[in-house]
Amino acid sequence: PAIPILVQPPLATVLGPFEFRSQQERLPIPLEILSGPRPVRLRLSAGAYPEVENSTSLRIELPPCSLSGTVNAGRGSVERVLRLNGSAGGQRHEVSYNVLESFAITMKKPSSVAVGDTARFALYLWPLRTELPEGAGELPFELGCTFMPMPLTGGTPQPAIIWNNTRRRGGLGASTHPSIPAPSVVFRKPNGLTRFGAFFIQGIIYDPGSAAQVPASATNGIIARPVVP
Repeated sequence: PAIPILVQPPLATVLGPFEFRSQQERLPIPLEILSGPRPVRLRLSAGAYPEVENSTSLRIELPPCSLSGTVNAGRGSVERVLRLNGSAGGQRHEVSYNVLESFAITMKKPSSVAVGDTARFALYLWPLRTELPEGAGELPFELGCTFMPMPLTGGTPQPAIIWNNTRRRGGLGASTHPSIPAPSVVFRKPNGLTRFGAFFIQGIIYDPGSAAQVPASATNGIIARPVVP
């Protein structure tokens, strides 16, 4: 039978069963990790063994779902490529914008994209009438987490605005607004917004440094809130 796993915040794990060998006995140990909001692949370097604290627990550190996204997760530190007025929103992933001042949504390209190349993406915007829903859904192909339903996942509410410059218009949704691959300005209003409200933005971008099954990743998400002078 699978042995229990000791999981402590901010650890988030799920997947199994695995079979490891304890460093002491080199005997197969079937493991089933059943905590956390999404499946995470566990990778061990060649010849490495997970640390067995005792005969019935194993502590494994894996990344939780996060509004930081998964860009570059396969190569190193996660990169936040989506910006609102030049900001990714800090630790809270939240940006307040003055409705009378210049407004811009921009997309950087992942560092793994070659010099001179661009990164195609699909970016989504959902109006927020309340707070962002708790919990996250898993995107297919291990792209990462989504905190609102995307065309790729189905469900409601679907995004009100879609910028999609990829060649996959079906699964990633048909564009409602034009855009060009990153690095680019996705949307700009130099004189501010005449229509405004709270919203959430997140997308999927081409990423050779992805940890997913395909060269793409979920971008960071940003919660935007208007400030009316």
